[in-house]
Parts: sequence; structure tokens; C-alpha cells
Amino acid sequence: MNKWDIRFGGADFFYGKEPNVSFAREQIRNSSGGPPDVNLLYDLQLLKDDFCELKIEKICQEMVNLNEGHHHGVADVIRMTGRMG
Repeated sequence: MNKWDIRFGGADFFYGKEPNVSFAREQIRNSSGGPPDVNLLYDLQLLKDDFCELKIEKICQEMVNLNEGHHHGVADVIRMTGRMG
């Protein structure tokens, strides 16, 4: 999905298998999964800038405990929900 996949008035979006969640740059220090390249990870300001056309309803970074598929252990993630229009 990219930012242009969002329809006018649409909400509840983002990359990854779990809606609204992506790995934060701090994830690089964890062994629980995600890209091994910090350039493929996100931070809050990058997402705010990239999705500036949206009304961001929620954006936060948090540590979670993953236990799904090949992702296990502590992970740094960003959760984001926005709306077009």
C-alpha cells in the first residue's frame, strides 16, 4: 500500500500485516523482526511529513511484545491512523 491507495474520507491505514503499525527506527537494535536496514524503518516526523495531506487522528511510538509468525520479542513500533479530506 502507498499513500495514494487511501480514498477520500478513508481511514485506518498503514503498512505491514497489522493495520496501522510499522517498525520504528529504534527497532534496528531488536532481534524480533523487521528490516535489517535503518533506512527502511520509520520515525514520527518522517511519517508526518510523508502523509501531510492527511488529518492524522493518532500517531504514537511504543514498545510492544511480539509473538506472531517469525516475529518474537520486544519491538519498537509506530501506530498511525489518518483520514483523507
